[in-house]
Amino acid sequence: MPYLNTESTTESNHVMFFFFQSPDGRVEVRGRYGESMLTIVGVKLSDWGRFDCEALSRIGGHQKSMFLDIEYAPKFQTSHTIFFSWEGNPVNISCDVMSNPLATMLWRREKLTIPSEGAGNMRVHSAPGRSLLEVTPMSDRDFGRYNCTARNNIGMRFQEFILAQADVPSNPYSVRLGSVVQRVATVTFTKPDSHGGVPISHYLVKYKDISSQDWKNVKSQGTQTIVLLTNLEPNTTYEVRVAAVNGKGQGEFSRTESFQTLPIRECPLL
Repeated sequence: MPYLNTESTTESNHVMFFFFQSPDGRVEVRGRYGESMLTIVGVKLSDWGRFDCEALSRIGGHQKSMFLDIEYAPKFQTSHTIFFSWEGNPVNISCDVMSNPLATMLWRREKLTIPSEGAGNMRVHSAPGRSLLEVTPMSDRDFGRYNCTARNNIGMRFQEFILAQADVPSNPYSVRLGSVVQRVATVTFTKPDSHGGVPISHYLVKYKDISSQDWKNVKSQGTQTIVLLTNLEPNTTYEVRVAAVNGKGQGEFSRTESFQTLPIRECPLL
């Protein structure tokens, strides 16, 4: 609730004139002979709210409240405008707006308006200040630019969103063997340069004895870039390679690296 201090001049115990100005010069209060006027120059959204006018005399006082409502054109609150998906995978594109009065919102695709009830593989979910477009891409034609338009009686704004095709991650690199003993080896690697637009869910580590054709699989714990290989054979050469996996699928494997487990030491005869 804004509150303004005033300075006044008096004559015969009656207020003749008073004036107040805020430090930035935006707010002025002037009064004379029982009348008072508050003026705000360059109204801002922060000026929105209740203003109280209070009159006092020797025998009492009275207060009256007034509310300043500020109307303004839609303002988009969405900073995330690029979304990734793939065929058959639904994605939600959210358009968030501040406005007063509330704005009506609609979606367009290639200059064609998407009905409020949706169409085909598209659904529209609306709430005050938000319109959510759910798209399930079915072909390459569903990827591209989508437009969200917000309008009220003050003005109209639009924001563009891009739905891009996700890809599988690029291959991890710098695969290294840390601790290697008789039956255990630690594999570390570096994250791929690209996750394909979709967060990586886990890594797949494949390894095998070089004398075998059968690869064994180990999944990482989440997105940890270190994996422990166990139950190895001593004094054996192995090959190992790593691939990243996201919602779209598995990326290419890294370059294959080789390592050899340690032999079992025999205790000397006494």
